[in-house]
Amino acid sequence: MGNLLFDIFHVVRMLAAVTPAQKTATFQSAIIDTQNFNSLGFAIHVGTISALSAVNRFDIKVESGNDSGLADAADIDVSDYIVQANEDGSAWNRQLDDLTVADTVMRLGINIRDKRFFRLEGTEAAVADAVIAVEAALAGGLHKPV
Repeated sequence: MGNLLFDIFHVVRMLAAVTPAQKTATFQSAIIDTQNFNSLGFAIHVGTISALSAVNRFDIKVESGNDSGLADAADIDVSDYIVQANEDGSAWNRQLDDLTVADTVMRLGINIRDKRFFRLEGTEAAVADAVIAVEAALAGGLHKPV
């Protein structure tokens, strides 16, 4: 299919947001600039789990702002999480905890609204320990190619 209307590489931009590594403390993704895109999603890859439970967990949130360094960062509103799903499509509470399965992917879709810059943050509760990587997907490129 040579038709650009069906060419995902010209309308979606993938970015490494968190390099794969053992996470044992609060972590933040790279700041994602959404200029010229109308959709943002995060894929959180969970690898080897050493310590995740209802108490030992990472609480996941997304911050946004209009300053490129996110000096004006604020948590996005709960209503701006438009997709919160496990790999199997079931609902997810934005916690990497005892229900998280190793070698799985958690997905978050974000409503961009009026902010330009975003980052994902995993806040450690107690003593969480797992290999985590995060990718960001920007879609709906307003100018092609992306």
